[in-house]
Amino acid sequence: MNKLLALLDLFRKGNAVADPQLWKNRQIAATLLLPTFGALIAVLRAFGLEVPLDDTQITQLVTGLVVVINLLLTYSTTDKVGLPAKPDRDPPGRFPDIQDPDADTNILGGRG
Repeated sequence: MNKLLALLDLFRKGNAVADPQLWKNRQIAATLLLPTFGALIAVLRAFGLEVPLDDTQITQLVTGLVVVINLLLTYSTTDKVGLPAKPDRDPPGRFPDIQDPDADTNILGGRG
């Protein structure tokens, strides 16, 4: 479960993978190779190989994979964009200072 949470933290703004250059290169390779595989399937179909997908389905599949891979790798390889950062559990200044009129101290014990 901790590995899944660590993976999800990659997509938060301010976090990134350890070697962004390597992952950017992989992103470019995937962006170039997936449409090539789609074209290869279309060529194989032209030569008579039975592929249970029509041209529209192949295009949709390849496009969807390119979009998802690019989205995930863009968010995980930069600390400039991403999901909102985790909010503080109890940020300072969350509670107003409530003074005890008798003791002249903060009722919340300095948490405010």
